[in-house]
Amino acid sequence: MIYIILGVDVVTLLVAVFFFYLLEKRTIEYIEIFDKRNVEMRDFSIRLGNLPYDYEYGGKDLML
Repeated sequence: MIYIILGVDVVTLLVAVFFFYLLEKRTIEYIEIFDKRNVEMRDFSIRLGNLPYDYEYGGKDLML
């Protein structure tokens, strides 16, 4: 009887591991589709680099 219980436990664990693997794979696919279909702020943002420090222009945005 103990072998039957052990076998059922092993099968249950394997099914759970397979389910979580499948769930992760489907989630990644859904995220990619969702990202392509939706418009977000990052699609229209501009990244600026090499700006001077605040103390160099007195912290005034107009001076930039």
